[in-house]
Amino acid sequence: METADLRQVIELAAQRDERAAARLVAHFEPRLTRYIERSLGERARRRVDVEEVVQRALHETLGALASQPAPDAEELARRLHRTARSRMRDALRKWRREVGESVLKELGCEPAATPNSSGSVTRADTREFLLRLLAELPGDQAQAVRLCALEALSFGDAGARLGLSAEAMRKRFERGREALVRRMSSARAP
Repeated sequence: METADLRQVIELAAQRDERAAARLVAHFEPRLTRYIERSLGERARRRVDVEEVVQRALHETLGALASQPAPDAEELARRLHRTARSRMRDALRKWRREVGESVLKELGCEPAATPNSSGSVTRADTREFLLRLLAELPGDQAQAVRLCALEALSFGDAGARLGLSAEAMRKRFERGREALVRRMSSARAP
């Protein structure tokens, strides 16, 4: 789509023209998909639904067109990328919370509740508990667990950050995970 044509389509979409909105989706969807796929690491891409991130970004950004002056094509692309980046981060945060909670379930432990209005264990309590457990590990093992489990990096990506091979990172991660299991087992023993 040429720039002049794109500008006209944006203006029509801002007036709630469904065909114009569909043309914008067809134009920007492949670009946003490539952008999100490049931005996510291989392991995170398996955990985050790229299509859902792209659809949310398109829906939010194009839905807001009517409430603002119609942007030019470059500004619309920036808005779409900014929104897609934000939705991608939201999806990663959600996945990391679930990973952190699943690590605790796998270890068979639960954090103690801190006083709050409902008296229940909050996500903040769970994250704080997990971070305290990690702080008790040797630094290299804690770092491996943090990078691979909580930040969702592949062994290769995490190893590259630390100047290690993927296999060395995998071994370090496994040692850290086993150390967490041992610590939790000894803490529960009478």
